[in-house]
Amino acid sequence: MADNKMTEKKLQKGSQYEHLDIDNNGIITDGEMAIAQKMEQLQHQREMNQNLDKMQDQQRMMAWVAMGSMVLFVVAMMTPFIDVDRVNQLSGFLNTFFVSQAAVVSVFMGATAYSKRNNDLSVQSK
Repeated sequence: MADNKMTEKKLQKGSQYEHLDIDNNGIITDGEMAIAQKMEQLQHQREMNQNLDKMQDQQRMMAWVAMGSMVLFVVAMMTPFIDVDRVNQLSGFLNTFFVSQAAVVSVFMGATAYSKRNNDLSVQSK
């Protein structure tokens, strides 16, 4: 007769899975595997959150630089060191510059408001 009992699986010394054996009895149980899997998922989620935070910091910095460059450009154009004819020659470039910088700022602000709204709605629905 065949024995339907599962045999215990033991770890060999120095196994790469040895760290999963929480109670150090040389046997990895289903519970220990579940705990290890959950820990790995939590670690992955933490890393994803850190990456998202870094990305948001970079986007915020881009928006600040865009706003600052627009202000500095206007201040520079208003100084007596830059001739009015020179400003007229650069008017096409200046228009494009301001529109592109304003687009960076507006997209950042819109995306921030949109994501905040979605986060607020998801918190309310829980």
